[in-house]
This record gives sequence, structure tokens and C-alpha cells, in this order.
Amino acid sequence: QKTRKLTGPAALGANQTDYFDPAGWWAFKKFSGPENPAGGWRKCHMGIGLHIVREGAARPCGPSVLPSARMKKCLLALILPVVLAGCAQLDNRHVMHISVSDQKMLLTDQGEVVATYPVSTSKFGLSSRPGSYGTPLGKHRVTRKIGYGLPHGAVFKSRRFTGEVLPVDAPGRDPIVTRILWLDGKESHNRNSFGRFIYIHGTPEERNIGQPVSYGCIRMRSRDVVSLFDRVGIGARVDIFRESLAQRLPKLVPAAAPAVAQPASDTTPPTVLAGELPRAPREL
Repeated sequence: QKTRKLTGPAALGANQTDYFDPAGWWAFKKFSGPENPAGGWRKCHMGIGLHIVREGAARPCGPSVLPSARMKKCLLALILPVVLAGCAQLDNRHVMHISVSDQKMLLTDQGEVVATYPVSTSKFGLSSRPGSYGTPLGKHRVTRKIGYGLPHGAVFKSRRFTGEVLPVDAPGRDPIVTRILWLDGKESHNRNSFGRFIYIHGTPEERNIGQPVSYGCIRMRSRDVVSLFDRVGIGARVDIFRESLAQRLPKLVPAAAPAVAQPASDTTPPTVLAGELPRAPREL
């Protein structure tokens, strides 16, 4: 926050002990004390984050210059709608369950399965360590969505559309494409996921989806990530785990039924009685 160095009491009037800026944001208080027996001026900010300046030094403001009731009401009227609007848009309905074992994502809406997508996690395994290029386990939330309205195959660099659009499985190319859902870790071991740039995003290498080939992110086919992007909102939950979907969510994903034993084909040779030879099969 920028403040200016005061030039002394003469700038405000030698006989004043209090001066309030006409804009209502700054208060000047005359004071004296062990540090300045000759007296001086304090400049205190009356808004959020109170500051004081005397000869360029910053000090905390006293309670005498706290915001007025009118100012508090004004600030509340400005801030509250923004806060409420942000809360109202949080998606608390959808959960993306991502199985590293299955290389699949199961999307639920209020506990009901609405879609299943093949994905690709990291080829470097599972890790939250910086520089590991591993996919982090645990609970996350979608904190940003990038790519509204862009075509399938739109190329991103540093989360900005470059203007280039790639076809599926473009040879020699492996950028982030189509859509980005930026994840924020919600557990102690994965709180750095946002800083590690862990995304759910599209890839042009759709031939490799279903295999762990990423550099830490969750990759999806372009058509799938667009479908997901359009369904979920900011705040939607993401759970990444090692187990299969059937093990993690047995009520939502029934375990595969055991294979039914097929009757053996009737290849048992006919019983041959002593002294009798089997007849050769007739040629058709």
C-alpha cells in the first residue's frame, strides 16, 4: 500500500490536533512521546488494513481512528454482495472420483452416477512432492476453469490460448488443449497441488488415454473434458485414489461378477471295448 511522507504540522495547521481528509479515508493525529518529544503527526488509514506513517515509518493506528459506523456500512454493502455471489456459485453437488488403478473418472451429481470417463494419470507414479511430476492423491476442489467456448484442440501455454488448434493425435505434439480445470488440494499432504499446477485438462494424444502417461495432471480426451467442464462448477470436489472404482465405491460400481465356468467341450474319446476298434469319422 502506497503512503506519502508527511512534511510536518505546518502542512495541516499548527493549532490542529486532529485532521480528517475530506475523502474520509485518512486521519492525521498529533502526538508526542519518548520517540518524538517535540510532537509530530500520524497518518492513519481508516479502511481495511490500518496503517500509520510518521516521517516515513509505519506504525499501527490507535483505536481513535477506527472506521466510522457509516464507513463500515458502506464497506459491508460493497463487499457482502461479492462474497455472497461467490458462495452461491460454488458447486457442492458434483464429485469427480478418479481411480489410478482403473485410469477412469466417475462423475456423480448428489451421489448419483452421471458419467464415466477414461483418463490418464502420471507416468511418474503418485506423489505430492514438488518436482516429482507425480499425480497427488487425496481430496481436491476445482478452483479455476479456463477455456470457455474455445474449440476442441485449442492450445494453451501458461493457461492462455495461443490461437493454435491441434487435431487429435497430432504427431509430435503434446501440449495442454481444449479446457483446464485447475485443482486445489484440501489435505495437508496435497495443499501444494495448486502451486504445482495440477490440472484436469485435454490432450491431443488421445490414443494414450487409459494409460498413465501424464506429467502429474489428469488428462482427458477433448470431447470428454468439454463435457465435464460444462457439467461441473467452481468448488466441485475431486477425489484421487489408488483403488479401483469398485473397491472405493462398491454401492455405485458393483464389482465385476465372477466368470461363470463354461462346460468343457465334449472331447472325451468314446469308450473302446476290448477287441473293438473305433470307427474312423466319415468325411464330409
